[in-house]
Amino acid sequence: MKSFLLLLMLVNSSALFAEEMTPAENCIAGDSGVGSVECLKKIYKALNQELDQLNQAVFSSLEERNRKDTITVIHYDYALLAFKRSVLDFKLYRESGCNTFTYYSGGVASGYQQQLYKCLISQTEVHNQFLKKILELK
Repeated sequence: MKSFLLLLMLVNSSALFAEEMTPAENCIAGDSGVGSVECLKKIYKALNQELDQLNQAVFSSLEERNRKDTITVIHYDYALLAFKRSVLDFKLYRESGCNTFTYYSGGVASGYQQQLYKCLISQTEVHNQFLKKILELK
């Protein structure tokens, strides 16, 4: 009976840990080498598409706020300039930050790409959440 309970606890704890894994971690755990990198690239591509949509939504929201006089012309001009700059800055930050992290980690071959894409995915997820918060301010 004790061994059965121990086995049951082990199975339940394994299931709990599996649920906590991110999609990127699932790619690495489920595939080896090149397969995991391809899986990570798909996730990254989907997140970038979402990022592009969110950037467009923020831009459209700014335009709408300007048309409805929700914000002043000065606030609109500064917000638009800052937003355009932030789009470029984020892409540069994400690329250089993740390259630094990846080189620092010392990964090679598919391990290098796994580290790189995990970082790119993580950074993009965080930024997408940030843009969603901006859109909630309507």
